Amino acid sequence: VYKDITRSDIVVVEDDFELLINGSNDDTPGHRHGLPSKLLVRFEQEEFEKAHEAFLKMFCPDGPDSPSRLATIIPGFIPAADWFLEILHPDVNKGQGLINMCKALKVPIEQTVAMGDGTNDIEFLKLAGLGIAMKNAHPSLKSVADYTMEWTNDQHGVTKTIKSLRAEGRLISETDVIMQ
Repeated sequence: VYKDITRSDIVVVEDDFELLINGSNDDTPGHRHGLPSKLLVRFEQEEFEKAHEAFLKMFCPDGPDSPSRLATIIPGFIPAADWFLEILHPDVNKGQGLINMCKALKVPIEQTVAMGDGTNDIEFLKLAGLGIAMKNAHPSLKSVADYTMEWTNDQHGVTKTIKSLRAEGRLISETDVIMQ
């Protein structure tokens, strides 16, 4: 389904990172030429900082915000479980996805609500008409959100916040529009 929606190939790479980045000369399906739109690289906690610095040097030699960067690198972790880098094509992020979706659906971006918890949600919340961080969100996301909800992911924060916004009259559904 992901492949159909995004028109993207999914390629699992065990350890041939150089082939993934540089591509191959053959046109076999699944062989790429250059950086994919999204790449997740997992690390052990003790390797994380050194690896993060190495990837920044490789893909962002002039700095992570430089227009000449080859990728956007977002550090992430799930406490006590997983440390990873999300490496994205410089034109790929959830904010751009929101822009594309709004254009396709002819919905003004000012009328959207975005909710998130991680550093990969920053552009998404900044661009939405209303950007809401989960209670357990990363501090950098909370700093760009319009506000932080009182619930975490585990407390079903998105559902509770949608109900709260509807009760306040700040969020309407298609059903509400039809009934009016």
